[in-house]
Amino acid sequence: MYDHRDKAGSHADVWKHFVLLSVVQGLVKGRDFLGDPIDYVESHAGAGRYVAVEGAAWEEGAGRLLGAAMPEPLRDHPYLRLLYAAMHPECGRAEYHGSWYLVGEYLDSEVVPYTMALCEISDETGSRLNAVLCDDLEGGRLWPGVTVHAGDGYTVAATHTQASLVFLDPPYAPQGQGDWDEVTHTARQLVEAGTGVLIWYPITADQESDARIAALYDAAGGDACGVELHWEPGTPGALIGCGMLATGPAARVVAERLNDDAQGALTLLAERLDGRVRLVTPSAAE
Repeated sequence: MYDHRDKAGSHADVWKHFVLLSVVQGLVKGRDFLGDPIDYVESHAGAGRYVAVEGAAWEEGAGRLLGAAMPEPLRDHPYLRLLYAAMHPECGRAEYHGSWYLVGEYLDSEVVPYTMALCEISDETGSRLNAVLCDDLEGGRLWPGVTVHAGDGYTVAATHTQASLVFLDPPYAPQGQGDWDEVTHTARQLVEAGTGVLIWYPITADQESDARIAALYDAAGGDACGVELHWEPGTPGALIGCGMLATGPAARVVAERLNDDAQGALTLLAERLDGRVRLVTPSAAE
């Protein structure tokens, strides 16, 4: 069973969550009416909050953003603001917040109504997710729009064709090709329905990885675009990068907000993580 606790706040998580909040921020600002809710779906939700223990992956990811003053394009981003509130020593807390939790925190800070359908296939992780919701409730933090779904997140995600954003975020381990096949199939279904989709994917230095990513972009359609973080390869078969693919309304946000800022926040963030940014356009994905 995959357990994200030791990897929470890694450089891949930082990239994922920075782009995710950029997209959600763009969707919020692009609403026709201020009262329009954001309907968010996540296929593999995880627990939502993770203790930042010494020696874990966050030290080389989120930790790199806490120890020095940030330039303006990063400092003013909602991800950095929420990261500091959860992890900076001056705030007296030491925990990393996952995707759905960050989305909820941001939408609450903007006083935006929302619903969340959170899926979790692991019984153990699902129990931790529910424990986080209960702990927050006891502390006065309400999650009135959240529903938790046990079991196959792909099936649940595929039914939410009217959602503002569906985030497909499987671990790709230990299922490997199985997760790639499911993500590709679910993305195709949602794209055909006109739903905005955001997909996190890993990058390894082999032809199999290239073929999987190409198939994913093909399923995502002609308007799909992505932003990738690449870093120096480590052990054979290890990650050399990760990407966030966007389709539909999410792709328009990425194109308008992130591609235009290729020499700004994204590049600065990649440099802080000792990596480099690559923008993937429909033509580049062919």
